[in-house]
Amino acid sequence: MTDMYVTSGMVQHILTEYHFNHNKNKGFRDIVLELYNRENYVTQKPTLPNKFLLSNLNDNDFLDLLNQLPIYINSIINVHSNTEIGESDILPENSDIFVIKHFSYLNDQPHSHNYFEISYVFKGNCQLIFEKEHRTLNEGELCIIAPMSLHNIIVDDVNSIIITITIKRSTFDRAFFTLLSQKDLLSYFFRTILYNQTSSNYLLFNTDNSADIKIIIKNLILENYKGDIYYNNCSISWANILFANILRNYSETIQFYNYDLDSDFSLVLQYIQHNYRKLTLKSLAEHFHYSEAHLSTLIKKNTGLNLIALITKLKMSDAKDYLINTNLSIEKISEYVGYNSVDHFSRTFKKHYQSSPQQYRKLY
Repeated sequence: MTDMYVTSGMVQHILTEYHFNHNKNKGFRDIVLELYNRENYVTQKPTLPNKFLLSNLNDNDFLDLLNQLPIYINSIINVHSNTEIGESDILPENSDIFVIKHFSYLNDQPHSHNYFEISYVFKGNCQLIFEKEHRTLNEGELCIIAPMSLHNIIVDDVNSIIITITIKRSTFDRAFFTLLSQKDLLSYFFRTILYNQTSSNYLLFNTDNSADIKIIIKNLILENYKGDIYYNNCSISWANILFANILRNYSETIQFYNYDLDSDFSLVLQYIQHNYRKLTLKSLAEHFHYSEAHLSTLIKKNTGLNLIALITKLKMSDAKDYLINTNLSIEKISEYVGYNSVDHFSRTFKKHYQSSPQQYRKLY
């Protein structure tokens, strides 16, 4: 069969037209078949205009670029339904990563697949349906959905821009070894869902609509559509930069769908480490969807301390590091580790280390 391509803008145009004319939505494969039957496709992969090959695209040019992204439709035509589209149908041959704009007004049913799916809200918002949960993802939020998780992303506004990044599961084991080996939340999550059979899950980060994240996303898309011998490795590199950036700057915003805290307490400990400055037992229990009493028991069982004592220990450890490794004033250090009163901080520090913060700094 001859290679056939359409653009994402062509697909979106029909979806939008059908939605407003019939007050209902169509599936992705249905639209592709309609374009195929009309012979409204090309047999050579469309190339992107030179103006789109710059890494400093403004937002308007970027949105124009998203509408011109080519979609290979041969494999999609050959499946039998919208729910049967899998990794091999979405990811181009010899590619580990595929990036595209999620279509508005798409009649997509809850589904699962064997690859990672990352949804980034570049502009506007969308709805995430995940198992029995229904939540709104807002501008700047980034959701990483684990393989084999039943979910759906719904975009009911043509002005909302959602970027979808699909990554082969095997890629994490092979290409993201350094990321996976780190002792942090994101690495732990990936290791868990790669090497253990877990229930459906997602990780959600709020990037605060970061300009840096948008630049990384733009570069990832530009690289993903270059199509030369380097594009796949470079796409993986940009994905690595994306993950490292959200881990470095936004790990304290992490939310997830499901986790068995009784069998593995490390996620709670890491969350406490990131958020201890303003953490309470109530807010911690709400975040992990556990009762305060049960969570309090888990903390005592796994650390030998109650939450207040554990938080104080973390505060004192960070204060000690600030005193040794920085020239920050005692007042600033007190503020950084979560104390409103310098006197309270100094008394607590002396109780832990048998010397005042000033004396400790002189000693070490």
